[in-house]
This record gives sequence, C-alpha cells and structure tokens, in this order.
Amino acid sequence: MNEVLRDSYMEDCENCIARWNRVISEHEIPYQLRLPVRRFHRHIGAYSGGRFDPSGHRLSDERWNERRDEFLPSEKDVAYVRNLMVPVMEIGKIAHWLAKPTNGIHGLPFEFEYVRREQ
Repeated sequence: MNEVLRDSYMEDCENCIARWNRVISEHEIPYQLRLPVRRFHRHIGAYSGGRFDPSGHRLSDERWNERRDEFLPSEKDVAYVRNLMVPVMEIGKIAHWLAKPTNGIHGLPFEFEYVRREQ
C-alpha cells in the first residue's frame, strides 16, 4: 500500500514540476527542475542501505559525505532558513517572506482579527 501511495505522490509531484518547468521556459530561463530518482536519500525500503545521488548513481559513503551538501540542505542552509522564519503575531502584519493576500477569508479584510487570543 505504501508503494501505491508513493506512486500517486510521485505522479502528483511530476505534474507540478512539469507546470513549473513550463513557466520557467516561458520566461526563457535556461533551467529545468527535476525530481530525484526513488533511490535517492532513502531511509526505508530496498534502497535504504545504499548511497545514491539524485540521478540514481551509487556512491561510496566517502563520496556521499564529500558531495552531500550538493544534494541536501547544509547546516548553513538550515540556519539561514531558520533566520528567515521569524513569527509575526501582530494583527494586520505578515511575515516578510510571504506575499500579502489580495483579500481575507470570506471577503473580510486582511487586517480582520480572525483569531482572538486571551491576554
């Protein structure tokens, strides 16, 4: 059952990537997104004991450790994202990495106090 669900998930991801790649192409950006093969960075299943790059090539543990930060977020990347993810709790304010919605829920203004917190 897990593999059936995984197949469906991968198909959905492939459809999203295809849409994003069309937009990238329309903007004449010379880059294409792609999903890694199923063997890449597995912790369960038949490939869980192996080391593979995103294209599916087997790597030794030594080579994996040398190239890991090419494939996965580094500690520096994680620290950078954590630095960005500062919560914003004020009514009518929004985190700087998010775009303000054009309107609120059910046509209410964005600044509407949707959740009231006891002080």
